[in-house]
Order: sequence, then structure tokens, then C-alpha cells
Amino acid sequence: MGAAEEALSYHRPGVVPGSTPMPAPRSRVPAPPSRGPGDPGPDRTPAQAASSEPGRRTGRTARRIAPAGPGLAARTPILFATLALFAGLALFGARWHWVEEAGSAERDGYVAQAEEILAGRLPRDPFRPALYPLLVAGLSLLGPAPFSAARLLANAAAAALALAAFAFGRRLVAPVTGPRGAAAAGWLAFAATAVNPNLWILGQHVTTDMPFAALAAGALLAALAYLERPGRGAALAAGACLGLAAFTRANAW
Repeated sequence: MGAAEEALSYHRPGVVPGSTPMPAPRSRVPAPPSRGPGDPGPDRTPAQAASSEPGRRTGRTARRIAPAGPGLAARTPILFATLALFAGLALFGARWHWVEEAGSAERDGYVAQAEEILAGRLPRDPFRPALYPLLVAGLSLLGPAPFSAARLLANAAAAALALAAFAFGRRLVAPVTGPRGAAAAGWLAFAATAVNPNLWILGQHVTTDMPFAALAAGALLAALAYLERPGRGAALAAGACLGLAAFTRANAW
């Protein structure tokens, strides 16, 4: 050790002149304890810890998981009620409306157009689309007369309209009242539609009133579902119902 270094060693604590200085001991930092799956750690939030666990769906995958809708047990009562309404409309029509009513919208001649289709001729009417006569002709092939088939289609459309009212009532009220209040609102909307006299009158006429109303309600319901949760299925359903409604009545637009 030189004279300069020996002189400087006097200013270092624990160094004896003439001896070789020992390196200072390194301080040991304890390793952080191992964290379990549920421990977020000091520098992570619980949400960040949960997102890093294996098997957890996060990000776009988690947003695609829709909340579970009502199960089959919850749908069964309203389906039975819709079938009962259809049966009541069909029995009422068979008893009280067994022929076309003069001076009403039934003079549009949809039954006559269906008979032309059954005879092998496609009617050309620029003001009345052909979907309803085509459906009447198709149902007539299963047995009922064209007029009875047209009336049954109107009955089914009226029952479907009441079912759409149930879906509207439940969907619109659910964010405010929860599942129980939503179910009650749906049943109230269904009952109010089912006892409406117009449903029993127009639901018997062999016209496009009820089929168009049911398809328009289906388009609005699908559009509402798309607004709540955008998806390809809801968009396709809304477009299909709107297209069929336009093929039922020319003034659908």
C-alpha cells in the first residue's frame, strides 16, 4: 500500500493502517412471499389479479358472454297462454266467421288469389304483395279450405302479436324493476292485448292486417334487442321481419 493510500485509509472507518481493506458486507433483501391465486399483491388491484388467473375470460371474450335469459320453465306458461289464445280465436272464428264479410277489408280478394295459386296461376297485383296468398295456398294443401286457411293464419298472427306484447313489456321494464317486475309487466301487456276487441275482430278477417302487425312487432322487438346488445342475430331477425312485412303489405315502408 502506498503512502497516499495509507493516508487515505485513516479516514475509512474500521480500516487499520497497513492492512488490506475488507469489502463491505452486502445487505440481504428478503424475497417477496409467494402470492396465491386470490392475493392481488401490493402493486395490483383485485381486478388485475383476477384477470391474470388462468381460465378466466377477460376483455372481448368476457363481453361476449350474455346473461342467461329465462329458462324453459319460465317460458312454458306464456307459450301455453299463446296457444290457448290461438285456440280460442280459431274456435270463435269457426263459429262466427265462416264466410267473407261483405263491405269490409276482406273484399281485397286474398282468398281468390290463393285459389288462383292453387290452380297454377300466379296473380299479378301491384298493390297487394303475394306473401299472404302464398301462405294461404300452402296451408290449403294440408286440408283446410282456402278461406279457413286464411282465417287460421290471421288467428295465428293475432296470437303472435300478443306474445310480442309480452316480450315488449318484460324487456322494457326489466332494467327498472328486475325479473319479477318484468314478468308481471309482460303478463299485463299480454292480457291487455288478448282482451282487446280489435284483436278478436281483425284477427278473424282474411286480410293482411294481423300478419303485418305481427311481423312489424317482431321487427321492432329485434331492433330493441339489437340496441341493448348489438349482434348479428338480432340484426338479421329485424331485417327478415321487416322484409316479410314489406312482402305482406305494400305500405310497410
